[in-house]
Amino acid sequence: MRKINMSPREIVLCMLGESGGSIKGKTKLQKRGYFLSLRIDHDLGYKPHYYGPFSPTIDSAISELKALGFVEERIDRFGAAGDQGFEIKRFEYVLTEDGKSVIEVLKQSKSKDYSLVSTALAKVAGNHEPDYVVQSVAAKAIFILKQQKKPMNSQQIREEAKKFDWNVSAENLNKAVEYLRKIELVSLSGK
Repeated sequence: MRKINMSPREIVLCMLGESGGSIKGKTKLQKRGYFLSLRIDHDLGYKPHYYGPFSPTIDSAISELKALGFVEERIDRFGAAGDQGFEIKRFEYVLTEDGKSVIEVLKQSKSKDYSLVSTALAKVAGNHEPDYVVQSVAAKAIFILKQQKKPMNSQQIREEAKKFDWNVSAENLNKAVEYLRKIELVSLSGK
């Protein structure tokens, strides 16, 4: 596969454009970007984080796109959780009209790259995309597998996850592996 020539901002715009103009949830945005980066072999600077791989590059791209007026960030607030009073909220990233115009320019000026990203996103975010918890576990599992560079069983992955303070249940890991198989990022030996 050839390398794409797109900036992180352009990739985020493509992600939003190919998602109907919006993505609900920071975790979903980050994980979709992670799986996309693996499918197109484009380093977006993902590092271990509480909810799995996190890209400061994607986070910065979103901030830049908001500042440019191409993306609007909406926040749904759900009240406070627990004794600590931490606010529960979900972010939604929505293309503005200017952002939609930029995407149309990208489709013309970088048509081959846009097409590659679009095809990869269809694979990653098709109708089989799991909830954000399973996505997070899938991202953690593939991150560990890429880091270890060797086949691992479920128990080995769960043990390795503990080194990052990631709690991975066997049930969610099984669902995550099934998702990773569907998007063709892992295969199971003996099958």
